[in-house]
Amino acid sequence: MEDLLRALRNIGLALPDPEQLLQLSDPDPEVQSNLAQLIALNPSTHEYQDEPRDEHDAGAADGDGGSDDGDAPAMDPLMDADLFRGAVQALLENYNKFIDKERDALQREHAALASPKKIKPVPFRALMARQDAEIKRRAEEVHAAGCDPDTGRKRRRFYLPRQTFDGYGSYASDKPLVDLSRLDADDFAAPKRFEGRYLLCRVASRLNLYVSCTFIATLPSGHAIPVSISHFTPNLHLSGADLDAHLPIGTVLAIREPYISQNHFGKGGPALGGKNVPGVRVDTPSDVLIVDGLGQHDEHLLQGVEWQALQVEAAPADHLATIEDIWKQSPCAANTKGCRWLQDGPLSRFAARRLKAHQEQREGSTSHQKLETALEALDEAERRALAQRTRQLAESLLQHNRPGAALREVAAARLLRVLGQDPKFDGRDLELEGRILHHLGDYERANAAFEAALKLAAAAGEDAASAGERVYPHLVAARAAQQSAAEGPSHENVWSYYFDSSSYPTPRFDQGDWLGAVAVQDIPGAGRGLVLTRDVEEGELLLSCKAAASSYAIDSGCKGIYLLRYTVETGVTSTTTQVLAATKSIHAMLDRPERALPIMGLTAGPGVPDSRWVSQPYPVPPKRSSGKPSADSIALAMSGIEGGIAALSLNGGGGGGGAVSPRVEHYRAVLLAGLDRPSIDSSYVDGVLRFNAFGPAPNPGTAESDSGGALDASELSRSTMVHPLPAILNHACLPNVSSVFFGDVVTTRALHPLKAGTEIMHQYVRGEQPWPLRRSQLSKHGFVCRCGICLLDERDGDEACRTRQKLVGGSFPMLLERSRILLKDDGAKGQSEAERQDDHRDLASSLEDLVDQVQATYHAERGQLRPDLMAIWQKIAQHRAKFDVEAAKDDERNALASIGAVLALHPAATAGMGPDLKAASMLSRLPDLHFDGAIKSMLALSSLCLAQDEGIAKRWAQSALWAHECTIGGGPDVFLDRWEAGYAGLPVRKWIK
Repeated sequence: MEDLLRALRNIGLALPDPEQLLQLSDPDPEVQSNLAQLIALNPSTHEYQDEPRDEHDAGAADGDGGSDDGDAPAMDPLMDADLFRGAVQALLENYNKFIDKERDALQREHAALASPKKIKPVPFRALMARQDAEIKRRAEEVHAAGCDPDTGRKRRRFYLPRQTFDGYGSYASDKPLVDLSRLDADDFAAPKRFEGRYLLCRVASRLNLYVSCTFIATLPSGHAIPVSISHFTPNLHLSGADLDAHLPIGTVLAIREPYISQNHFGKGGPALGGKNVPGVRVDTPSDVLIVDGLGQHDEHLLQGVEWQALQVEAAPADHLATIEDIWKQSPCAANTKGCRWLQDGPLSRFAARRLKAHQEQREGSTSHQKLETALEALDEAERRALAQRTRQLAESLLQHNRPGAALREVAAARLLRVLGQDPKFDGRDLELEGRILHHLGDYERANAAFEAALKLAAAAGEDAASAGERVYPHLVAARAAQQSAAEGPSHENVWSYYFDSSSYPTPRFDQGDWLGAVAVQDIPGAGRGLVLTRDVEEGELLLSCKAAASSYAIDSGCKGIYLLRYTVETGVTSTTTQVLAATKSIHAMLDRPERALPIMGLTAGPGVPDSRWVSQPYPVPPKRSSGKPSADSIALAMSGIEGGIAALSLNGGGGGGGAVSPRVEHYRAVLLAGLDRPSIDSSYVDGVLRFNAFGPAPNPGTAESDSGGALDASELSRSTMVHPLPAILNHACLPNVSSVFFGDVVTTRALHPLKAGTEIMHQYVRGEQPWPLRRSQLSKHGFVCRCGICLLDERDGDEACRTRQKLVGGSFPMLLERSRILLKDDGAKGQSEAERQDDHRDLASSLEDLVDQVQATYHAERGQLRPDLMAIWQKIAQHRAKFDVEAAKDDERNALASIGAVLALHPAATAGMGPDLKAASMLSRLPDLHFDGAIKSMLALSSLCLAQDEGIAKRWAQSALWAHECTIGGGPDVFLDRWEAGYAGLPVRKWIK
């Protein structure tokens, strides 16, 4: 990829746009020829910020119409078209040959697993030289993505495409380190997975980030080997010192059951066209543990280890010389606050290990006894400094979306009496703890902590206004989140979700999962599902959930980086947000181990063995209280920690040997839970995302929301997010619920009155699509849908469905273009009213003929549900309204009937209409499909009725609002924002406000 992009820029051409990137590997010669032509006609001068928009602007900018000295010469597309097209065609052919070599290399490595070969050690200096060259190459690519390397001209946008390959095996270890034996260079062979072994190594070079992260590691024996870690970070912009700080030179690592590959770049690295670069390929971060003397098994790993001296770059000046330095010299690494890549803070690592030893009735080590002594010997100033560093570390962890690690560090600091010893800071420390708990979704404890923080601030003499200004915003937000988690989101919450989704580019909301009148239940032949626990009415909210991990293409960590990951076995290309959503999911599970069951408890697709979590009971959201914290819970939050280090003693009691407080027990549980970091199979996470993640997720206010389109035509701009609980819902092309996305929140409402025991089902693929297309899209899930509309389409027959697809996908678009031109030019050619009406009659007649042709593809006993006809009937009504209003009303009613809506028998009188939208509705049953399409028809009917009967017109508008509330919610403001502008002639606001 990089060579192709560099070559295109060298001949003065702009890079392929995101949509074209997806076509680079298309095997169709016609696609390649067209792509070459398009790229050849796009000069690189179009990329620059200072490019004039037209010739007039150019003259005005330069005075004489000339170019600036730094401008690249303009290219004449007509004169050079053949030359450039031929050059681009050759570059694309070379690129695809290169890709074939990469694919073949992966296949060869897979075949060679049966007979691995010894690998010769590469001299350390040669590895370091190669690493330095790779880092320089990455830096040059990043620089070229933002500006011209020669002239320094800035580009209009940062644009950095990257491509990786995947396939033929993915490895993850689930064995504890104590059960593994150490591996050294004498045993190295490739390709080989070293089961039952671990590799102890030390970082010896700077880090290089492509998608995976690569560095040179040395072994105790002095041998060196490259190591590449996949899913290292979701921030692909990390570089230089910020990147190196995650694993500083000298950091000791233990890699469980390592896989030595013939090309360690094989996952997450740049394609090398089949060239071999042997090294350790780590497929998931959970296989890597940092060893620094404080971890659970560190002494076992480091016992008797002596590192052969090598001439390497010195470690940072603040690197810990001994583990005792953690108390006086901490912190040192990734965020300069005491922990490195995915590592917990020093206090929590030490305290958790001690608690685990006590739990297993084991004595502490000599090193830890020294640490306890060192901690007890700290004077007041040193203890205050350690407390401040701990606060800074917790803040940093929270800022980097690691609230689990932040809470564990605070819990350890409480137990070790590092925090809670200075009344001046007690209130601020509780406020920090409350913010961490809020981020973790523990709203009850968060509220209690905030209330207690206010009381302690007052007790410490802090100004009430100052304390309130600091704490109240967090308290108000936590209360709102607690109420939403307890009662489900209100109309006001949905209102906020809607408008914030429209305002923010990467909307993420503060909400916990909420489960209404549904329960998780095993469904015969379909795995888990959700069934109703009681009867519900249409529009009732059943589910509201926040994504466990979400990835947007314009997140700061990947904005401007367009990633393609090609999986060799399946031919599936994953894009930026899909890859990074997996990375974020893995990091979230490592930080908060309780998230492993909801995510890994989902299936990863047909043919993939279920994870061990799938058989476990699914954790439904707990029942929460919506009230204010009790006086007891506030008092508990304010209470001091009795016993300090003694709370970690073998007898499990407090300082006096008695029972410990609930708060101490809570902190102990928090620390012990952090020791159970799950072993994550990254390929399983990829499968979960492919088969269970949601994306794209357009806001319901977008024009594409009814047609299924994304906000951007390119797959590379789609969001990806995993909602574990909604993912349990099984599929039906004809759903009985409406699931709507607001940023990273999804709400699910009943579409119709449903009985207790009914399984609620939503769409994986849109039921409005043709049956052959739905079958194709569902094939990856390994099942055949037997919902109502699929059975109807099956009875129509394959041939009829294909004919219908051709008519709706081929003939109808041509008529739509005629309609667009006619409506645009209506009356512009000096036609008489009669002539214009004739044009509309002619087009309406052609559309009616199309209806007849589509109708002929349905079985005679099909019934009214014929969603392919909805848009055609609506277009007929639009033209027929020009000459026959009553007939146009019938057409709109036909459109509603075609999608399953049932009309109510309302009298024409307006008397008796009240605030009950359902009672005022002109429908007795909501549609099954095309929900926004139904609202369009209802508002069109309101417009058609306005001149003759305002009461009926009002009822149609209220019907539209009722349908909107039952599918989306948010109240009249959301409805008006979506629909008012398109129907300016209707007094909708007056009718529904």
